[in-house]
Amino acid sequence: SGPKVGLPGTGPLSSICTGFVATMLWKLQTPLSSKTLVNTIFQGSWVVLCPILFASTGSDVDMSILDWTTITWMLGIVLVTVIVRLLGCFLVLFGGEFNWKEMLFVGLIFQGKATNQAALAPNLLYTSWKSEYPEDAHRAAESVAMGVLSILVCTPLAHLGARLGGPYLLSKQEPPRPPPAKPEPDSTDAKPDA
Repeated sequence: SGPKVGLPGTGPLSSICTGFVATMLWKLQTPLSSKTLVNTIFQGSWVVLCPILFASTGSDVDMSILDWTTITWMLGIVLVTVIVRLLGCFLVLFGGEFNWKEMLFVGLIFQGKATNQAALAPNLLYTSWKSEYPEDAHRAAESVAMGVLSILVCTPLAHLGARLGGPYLLSKQEPPRPPPAKPEPDSTDAKPDA
C-alpha cells in the first residue's frame, strides 16, 4: 500500500490501526458468548504466531555489523525508555487508588509491548533496499537491531515482572464487610398501651 499511496510504511501502520478499530467495534457489537469463543481461539493461535512474528523480525538482523559501542548505546537507550515508561506509568496512576507497589507492577508489565517494534522495524529495512543511498541500509539495519534488542530486553522484563513481582508487589485485600445488622424489635414484644 506504500507505493500506491506514496507514503512508505503505511501498510504495517494501517494493519495495526485496522486491528485496533476492528477490536473496538467487535467489543461493542458482539454478544458475550461469541467473544469468549473467539478470544479462546485467538489466545491459542497467538501462542504459535507470537514467536513466529518475533523470529521473522530477528531473521533480518545481522548483529555482526554492530560493534560493541553501538550495542552499548542501544542498550542504554532501551534502559532509558524503560525508565521513562515506568515514570510515565507512575504519573498516570498517581492520585488514583493504587499504592506505589501496584504502580510499579503496572509499569513492569507494560514494558512488554513490543508489537510495534516487531511490525514496523522490518519496514525500514525493506524501504532502505530501494534507496539510492548505501548508508540508509546500514542505518535501517541498526534500527531493526534496535527494535529486536528492545524486544529482547523488554519482553522478558515484563514477563518476570508479572511472574515474580506479582506476589511481592500486589497484596490481596479482603472486601470490606458490611456492619452487622441490628435486630429489629418484634411486634409481639411490644407492650400494650394502658
